[in-house]
Amino acid sequence: MKNNFLNLFTLITYLIGFVLIILSNIYKNIYLAKVAMGFYVLFGLILIFAFWLKK
Repeated sequence: MKNNFLNLFTLITYLIGFVLIILSNIYKNIYLAKVAMGFYVLFGLILIFAFWLKK
């Protein structure tokens, strides 16, 4: 995996999670909040994977 692809994938995952959190707060939707938290868990796993690749 190239570093640019990993950076882009991480940024897109973070932005999707951020937008879903904002939408869930606007519409008071618990399901959207759960999906957004799933995206943040995926974001964290990507960061751990990226750190592991650098070693």
